[in-house]
Order: sequence, then C-alpha cells, then structure tokens
Amino acid sequence: MLLHRAGHLSGRALRRAQRMRCLRGRGECARHRPVAGQRDPHPGGSRWVSEPGGTGSQGPPTQSPEPPGQAPETPTRGWFRLYRTQILFIGGFLSSILAFAFVLNFEVVTLHLVNPYTEWIARASGVVLDLFGEQTSVHGTLLSSPRFAVNIYHGCNGVLATSIYLSAVLGFPSTWREKALGFAVGIPAIQLINMVRILSLYYIGIYWPNFFELAHGYVWQSIVILLSMVVWIFWAERFVQVPARKPA
Repeated sequence: MLLHRAGHLSGRALRRAQRMRCLRGRGECARHRPVAGQRDPHPGGSRWVSEPGGTGSQGPPTQSPEPPGQAPETPTRGWFRLYRTQILFIGGFLSSILAFAFVLNFEVVTLHLVNPYTEWIARASGVVLDLFGEQTSVHGTLLSSPRFAVNIYHGCNGVLATSIYLSAVLGFPSTWREKALGFAVGIPAIQLINMVRILSLYYIGIYWPNFFELAHGYVWQSIVILLSMVVWIFWAERFVQVPARKPA
C-alpha cells in the first residue's frame, strides 16, 4: 500500500515537473505528454506512452510557435500613404522644372530652338498689329513701328510659362493620352495669352509709357503665369478621369 502510494505521488511529481519545463521553454503547451509508463490523463489520447523507440503510440506533435505578424505601421509610412498622390505630384513637378531649366541652359538649344521661336513670335505679333493699321517691321526679335518698338526677350516669349505648365501636366497623375491632350490644349492657349501680352505692352508703350516697365516686369509676368495655371486646372478638371475607388 505504501509503495503504491509512493509510486502515485512520484508520477504526479514527474508530470508536474514536465509541465513546468514546457512552460519555461515555450510559454505554453497545447498538450502535455504523459511520462513513459504512466496513464495519459487527456481523453482521446493513447492509454500508455512508451520510451522513444518503443512500441507504444506517440502523443500529438507539439505546436510550433505562430509566425510573427507584420510590423505595425509607422507614423511616417502612414503619412506617406495618406498623402501619396500629393507627394508624387510635387516631386514630378519639381523634377520636370529642373529638367526644363537644365535643357534650356544649353547654348545649342538657345540658338537653334529658343531664338527661332522668339523670332516667330515677333513676326506673328507684327502681322496682328498690321491688321490694326500699325506699320510694323520685324528684325530678328525687334518689333518696331514709327510710333513704338519692343524687343521680345526670352522672358517675353512664353517659354517660361509653358515650361511651368508642362511640368504641372507631367507631374499630375494621369495617363499619357491625357497628358498629350494637355499639351495640345495648353501650349496654344499660353501662346495666345502671351500674344495678348505683347500687343498690350506695345500700346501701353504708346499711350502710357510711364507704366510700361511696371506692366512689363510685374503685372503681365504674374498674369501669364496665373493664367497658365488656370489652363492647367481646366485640363485637369475637364480631361483627366479620376479612377473609381474600390469599395471597402
């Protein structure tokens, strides 16, 4: 009787020690294996468990720890995801501006592209002024008449405003077809605005010569850039299709 009681107590102590080792090693144990030669206290398991290599049935395999989940989203990553479209637009816009400035800085571009284009602007302005009865003559970029003369420099040919507009179109999230429509709509519109600028400065020089420098350097420069952005907003609202949002 005493031997049976001692064996029963020793079996309980062994099972308790095994549970403690399981808790220390893995934090938790889905199912504790009984000690070899002892009864399995769990229902549905094998009645007896033998030593490794024996003939008894083995208990269920221990569960491997669950794979760690994804790392929590950082505030910076969440902020970028929230303002991703705006950040990409600003980055594309600034990159395009720098690219245009870099290309236009080459002398070969100025001689073979910008200067001929500016001369064409002067000739077109002279044709329009002749329709209003002005007897103009054009020599390179100089537009003159018996009453007044204007020299169309690089800042007055619309290239700067066109570069800003094209940079905004390139940076805006849209398809290449929509960007091509933006080029086709915006470039002629900006050149028409710049033509009005040249004609108005010609008549300002005749009738209000004291106001010419202010109108040339500040007023019309701001108006052309502002109207270029208005043309860009018109293109973005009219021709760019906003993709439909996926249902949550």
